[in-house]
Amino acid sequence: MSRTLFATRFDFRAPGATPRDRQALFARALEQVEYAESTGHDVVMLSEHHGSEDGYLPSPLPVAAAFAARTRTIPITVSALIVNLYDPVRLAEDIAVIDLLSGGRVSYVFALGYRTEEYALYRRPWTSRGQDTENALELVLEALRTQRVDRAGRVGAVTPAPLSRPHPVAYYGGGTPTAARRAARLGLNFQPQIADEALRDLYRAECERLGRRPGHVMMPPPGPATVFCAADPDEFWARYGDHLLA
Repeated sequence: MSRTLFATRFDFRAPGATPRDRQALFARALEQVEYAESTGHDVVMLSEHHGSEDGYLPSPLPVAAAFAARTRTIPITVSALIVNLYDPVRLAEDIAVIDLLSGGRVSYVFALGYRTEEYALYRRPWTSRGQDTENALELVLEALRTQRVDRAGRVGAVTPAPLSRPHPVAYYGGGTPTAARRAARLGLNFQPQIADEALRDLYRAECERLGRRPGHVMMPPPGPATVFCAADPDEFWARYGDHLLA
């Protein structure tokens, strides 16, 4: 039986904000995450993008650590983390440390991203991004499971070990059959971007073909992604319309 989750999502977009404005925005976010926990919200979500003029959050991992320090029970998810923009060994180390700091409350949706500008900014190849993501995640997962890597010319210890075994809760995200198959190959849960049951079925079939037990599939709800409710729509729009348009 499914139920609706109440998620609070932070992306920190604020067009035209000064550095002082942004500092206040981050400070308020720390207060808001405490409020979300105290009022029964189910999960806090952090997003990632780079090079956006509106200040879209480029560094979700430090914010996840800060949120974990200000809360005690609420789950936190980085959705999505653009794997190809990280060094995989360093990413495994950061994930392990955050897992220890949070008591295992931070989960991840790994993805390859969809903006060429971000790949150019980080000097990452665009055409091979799918296979590059898969290779990087194999290394990340190996490091988290075993605290050692011996892959792609990298050999050595990767510490500390995470609290969650074999690694924190992790999904692979994407809205294509290729993404569904990749999630299965990597042994990850699957989070399609669209409410397409065919992708869920393909993921499960591919897991079974590979001799793996299918993981959890986090399907988005059908219909509108966002609904705003207000007793006075005109007053609501006057106060918040600029933010919604941004």
